[in-house]
Amino acid sequence: MFLSARERLSSATWLLACVLSLVAFCHCARAAEHEKTTAELVGIVKNSVKPARARVEAAIKLGEITSPDEEHDNQVADSLIEVVKQPSSLFVRSACVTALGKLQANCNKKLKDRFRSIFVAIIANTKEYLVLRSAVAGVFKEILDPQNVPDKDGYKILADIAKNRQEAVGFRGTAIEAVGKFGADDGIELLAALLSDPEELVREKAAGAIYDWLSRVGENQKIPLPAITKMTEMLDDKKLPVELKVNVMKALAQMMREGNTAALRALDKIKTIVKTAEDHKLLLGGIEALGIVGSADAVDPLKQAYLDYLPAPKAAAPAAAPAPGAAPAADADASKVPAKPVEGKDVEVRQAVMDALVTVLSTQVDRAEAKKPFDTKAVHDTSALLVKAIDDDPSATVKTSAVFAMQYLYKFPAEQKEALDSLITYLRTLKKDDEQADRIITALKSISGQDFDHDVVRWDTWYQQHLGGKPRPAPPR
Repeated sequence: MFLSARERLSSATWLLACVLSLVAFCHCARAAEHEKTTAELVGIVKNSVKPARARVEAAIKLGEITSPDEEHDNQVADSLIEVVKQPSSLFVRSACVTALGKLQANCNKKLKDRFRSIFVAIIANTKEYLVLRSAVAGVFKEILDPQNVPDKDGYKILADIAKNRQEAVGFRGTAIEAVGKFGADDGIELLAALLSDPEELVREKAAGAIYDWLSRVGENQKIPLPAITKMTEMLDDKKLPVELKVNVMKALAQMMREGNTAALRALDKIKTIVKTAEDHKLLLGGIEALGIVGSADAVDPLKQAYLDYLPAPKAAAPAAAPAPGAAPAADADASKVPAKPVEGKDVEVRQAVMDALVTVLSTQVDRAEAKKPFDTKAVHDTSALLVKAIDDDPSATVKTSAVFAMQYLYKFPAEQKEALDSLITYLRTLKKDDEQADRIITALKSISGQDFDHDVVRWDTWYQQHLGGKPRPAPPR
C-alpha cells in the first residue's frame, strides 16, 4: 500500500512531534532529578565520598536558605559546622564557612553564637590555609557587631591581622575593611597608623576604612591630629595612586562634614584636584568628596565642574548678508559658540555632580530634621544648579539625577517655587507613558504635598494659584 505525499508528510510530522515530546520529557526529568531537597543537599555536603565540586555546590545552595524552620528542621547549620571542623576537604570547608555567614545574615541572626568560637580559632591559626582564613574574615566583616561582647574576640584577631606585615597583603586588606565596618573606639588609631604602611594596598584600604569608620561612628569622635595631618599631606603627593587618593579625600570630607576643623585645611586641596585633575577617576573622586562635605564652599566648585563639562549652546544660524547701504549687523554674541558633542566622560562628570548634590541636600535635610542649623546658601546654590540641569542639560540621564535630587527640597520651602516651575515645564514636554514623567510626578508630590498625577494642567493651575506662576498654554500632547 502506497501513501500519498500528503499522508507521508502527516506521518513525518506526527513522528517528529513524538520525538520532540520525548526529548522534552527527558529534559524535564533530568531537571527534576537535579532539584535536590534540603535534606539531600545536607547529605551531599556531609558525605566525604562525594566529589568535592558537588559538595561545594550543595553548600552554596544551603547558604541561600531564608526560612528558619527549613534550616532548623534539616539541621543545616549543624551539618555545615560539622564539615568546617573536619581537617580535610579545604574547599568544601571554605564553602561551608561562607554558607554559614549567609545563613546568619538571611535566616537566623543568632546563628553565629554556634560557630563564632570555631571561626575565631581558624582565623587565629597562622598554620591554617589562607583560603579558609580569608573565608572567615569575609564572614566576620559582615556579621560582627560592636554591641555584641563575644564578637569582640573576632575583632581583636582581625585587628592583629591588619597590623601584621607577615600576613598576606590581600588578607590584611579584608581585615582592615572589617575594622572599619566594626567601628570600635580604637579602630581609628589603628587605621591611621596603617596610612604609613609600606604596602600600597594596605594604605588604600586603611583610607577607605577610615571613611567607613567615620560614616558608622558619626560626629563628635576624636580623630588623632597626626592622622589628619598625614592624610592632608597625602593629597599633595603626585605619585600617590589614584584609588588611595580618592579614599583619602572621602575620609577627610567625612571629617569636615562632621565639623572637624583640623580637616578643613584639606578642602582647598580637594577643590584644586577637581579643578585641575587630568585623571578621570581622580576628578570623579574629588566631586564625590565635595558632595560629602556638603557645605556652600563645596557647592561652588561642584557648580564650576558642571559648567566646565556642559556643552556650549548651539550657534545661531548665520545672518543674511546686509543689503547694500544698510548698517552692518551687530557682532554675534561671543558666548554662543558651536556646541561640543555630548561625550561620555562629559556626561559622567555632570552625572557625578548631580549625585554629589544629592549628598549635599541629604546632609542639610538631616541637619534640619535634627533641629540643627543648616547651610541655607548650600541649599540655595544646589537648588539653582538643579534647575539649570533640568532646563538646559542635553543628557536625559543627568536630568534624571537632577529630578531625583530635587525631591529633597521638600524640607526647604524657600527653594520650591523655581524647582516646581522647572519640573512642571519639563513634564509638559513628555508623554504620559514616559518613565521620566513618572519620576517628575514623584518629585512634584514630594515637594508640593499635592497629587495631580499626570494632569499637567492641574499642576499648572495649582502652581498659578499658590505660587504666583503665569498662565501657560495647553501642553502639547
